[in-house]
Amino acid sequence: MLRIHMNFGLDKSFIIIATILLFAGCQRQEEAPSVWTRLTDFPGEKRAFAGGVQINGKGYVVFGLMGLGIDSKEIWEFNKQNNNWKKLASYDGGGGRTLVTASSEKIYIFNGSSQVSYIDSIVEFDLSSYSFKKINLPNDLLIKDNMLFSNGGNLYVHGESKTKVNNEIVLSKKFFKYQINKNQWSELPFINEDDIPKSLSVSYYGSLPIPTFAIDNKFYLINGQGLLWAFDNITEQWTNLGKAASDGYDVRYGSFNFKIGKYVYLMGGYIHNLGIYSKKMFRYDYSTNTWTDLGFEFPGDERTGAAGFTMDNRAYMCMGLTRNGLSLKDVWVFSGDERQSP
Repeated sequence: MLRIHMNFGLDKSFIIIATILLFAGCQRQEEAPSVWTRLTDFPGEKRAFAGGVQINGKGYVVFGLMGLGIDSKEIWEFNKQNNNWKKLASYDGGGGRTLVTASSEKIYIFNGSSQVSYIDSIVEFDLSSYSFKKINLPNDLLIKDNMLFSNGGNLYVHGESKTKVNNEIVLSKKFFKYQINKNQWSELPFINEDDIPKSLSVSYYGSLPIPTFAIDNKFYLINGQGLLWAFDNITEQWTNLGKAASDGYDVRYGSFNFKIGKYVYLMGGYIHNLGIYSKKMFRYDYSTNTWTDLGFEFPGDERTGAAGFTMDNRAYMCMGLTRNGLSLKDVWVFSGDERQSP
């Protein structure tokens, strides 16, 4: 099963649109026609740009930024049976903005702290022993985080690489496969130079990656021109699927993307050309390569840098950064679009 999670970041002005219902007891919930339900808040510190992943029916949130220049080094576990959180471990060797993926009982972490832009390794966290191990990138390569996913015992990583050639720094876009069992790296062909996904640079919070998601043996990205590309991990080839969500879709960065049933959903994100955050939701039917604007919005705060995971056909989204630069600790669950066809 292919898993992917990306993290994001930022803007300035501020709008809150929320519907709040208060229930008795310690569990607070908010509901909206779009079947988003608010759960009890995350018990740790507020944070954004954390990584999120699901393994064996439990969700995990990894690292993140708790404020400007303040890195979280924690890994937390979420139990959907009682909506409880448990802190598992802290990592002395890293923290901050994080991409994560999973294979078997291990979480793979690609993180950049608030002080470090380029990364020389991936970190493996073993859930059976709560231990960490570094996996060095090939040939002294340094990569600025952009994309990380896994499938079939392999990790795939893409980013802006920095290498030395004749004592001069050379920047380029690279796409690599790492075979976990063999501890072996290989470079793969990538899409054409003009179509390479360009993250949006953002001063103090780094960059906002383009939307990405995974379906079965394929990984999808929407580049800065709004084109949808699919990578088949069997053939290791990329295919241009045309414009994404052409009706009502503005190219966005840092959206929350997840799969439920036969659909993929994209929620929110920062629309750079308009300078605004969006709370709109789009649905992608990959069997027909068609997009639908669902016509409703997320009922909580507009945000970027949210973490999340999907379990039992429900998407859990938590944390993130508001338009005024404040981190969040709210937790939401989305149980599907009421208007989806059977």
